[in-house]
Amino acid sequence: MRQRTTDPNRVGIGEKFAYSLGDFASNLIFALACSLITYFYTNTVGISAAAAGSVLMFSQIFDGITDVLIGFMIDRTRSKYGKARPWLLWMAVPFGIACILLVCVPRNASMVVKIIYAFITYNLVMTVFYTAINVPYGALNTLMTRDQYQRSVINIWRMTMAMLATMVVTAVTLPIIKGLGGDQAAWIKTMAIYATLAVAMFLICFKCTRERVTEELGQQEKVPVKKALKAISQNKYWLMLIGVWLLYAVNTTFSGTTTVYYAQYILGDETLMGPINIALNLPCVLGIPFMAPLIKRFGKKPLAIGGCVITLAGCFLMMIQPDSLSMIVAATLVKGIGTVPFWAVLYAMMADTVEYGEWKTGVRTEGLLYSASTFGAKAGAGIGSAVVGAILTANMFDGMLDVQPQSAISAISGMYLFVPIIMVTLQIICLTFYKLDKEYPQIMAELKIREAKAKAETGGEK
Repeated sequence: MRQRTTDPNRVGIGEKFAYSLGDFASNLIFALACSLITYFYTNTVGISAAAAGSVLMFSQIFDGITDVLIGFMIDRTRSKYGKARPWLLWMAVPFGIACILLVCVPRNASMVVKIIYAFITYNLVMTVFYTAINVPYGALNTLMTRDQYQRSVINIWRMTMAMLATMVVTAVTLPIIKGLGGDQAAWIKTMAIYATLAVAMFLICFKCTRERVTEELGQQEKVPVKKALKAISQNKYWLMLIGVWLLYAVNTTFSGTTTVYYAQYILGDETLMGPINIALNLPCVLGIPFMAPLIKRFGKKPLAIGGCVITLAGCFLMMIQPDSLSMIVAATLVKGIGTVPFWAVLYAMMADTVEYGEWKTGVRTEGLLYSASTFGAKAGAGIGSAVVGAILTANMFDGMLDVQPQSAISAISGMYLFVPIIMVTLQIICLTFYKLDKEYPQIMAELKIREAKAKAETGGEK
């Protein structure tokens, strides 16, 4: 179907690829921060699991606040590069520098100093610079095109690269660190490589993308804070997806954080985290690029729910023989297959709520909507991190010990196997109430009429 080639909303392959590099860059750091930073704190620099979890929890709370602040700032940004793109240029290098500082915890300092350093640098990376570059990056999707199908395709490119980055980080980071000596210096060298790549990719993303919606709608008047907050509170589909995102974040934080511990203490080798995470992410890398025809045929909601059902099947399969690497990898592969349709549509569903909110309230605030939506994800991640750390500490886990007590082993196993079942079930329940797929064409038709009238009135006044 080539009739879309003359459509001004169509985004070329080169631009889609450039945009997708931004999520590869994001997940080089985000995947490490979610899956391995707690392990680094507990097993490399000797911070207790409870303290590490508390650092992450309070940081995520602050992060949620800065998400909203950055969202307001995006909606008020006026530059020759647009609203969201310039943030990629401004924040890329500071973000890279902060990432390296994250793993430079003074190893021989007192425990209090270590915790304070971890708190400051984790917030510098995730609360300040990651938020200031990732929130605009996410909002950029809504500004590249208003075409629902094009957004879905852009999201497919984005999520393919995100999952590829996650797979690479979780599969090769520990072997690389082990090969470089396994000490803190190895972590610093590895992070320096990731940070350099992330900076380069963000700059390419900035250079090679375009904000068509900003060009089409022009510079809109600034929306007062109270009015903007009221508008998003009336966006029911956005609120539903916030719930889904929060549940998914709790799930992935529990799974991601405990995978390395499960590999080390139940399966016997922490580097087995690599094949487990390859099994989880490879289906997404291979499958997401082929989801566009299915999205067009079935819609986003059925695919999201179907993916969750498959993921749930993988969770139950894992319990058949939980101490067998082959069974864990096979079950994780099933979970990964379920993740394919879910991730292929999630960000596109979130982008569609921008137009729904504009239609419902007359207020368009893509920056605030996207930033507030990431608050759900980060709140879930913060809750998950704190609970994981608290459970490990309560069950006598000590990262400096070679052999853990049975209570700690049972806690790790329970979190890894049972929490995902609860979270995925709740995701399915939330998604059943989502009906925007069917309503979107009529919403866009009405918005086009409103915009045409507004332009005509403006022209008449002139």
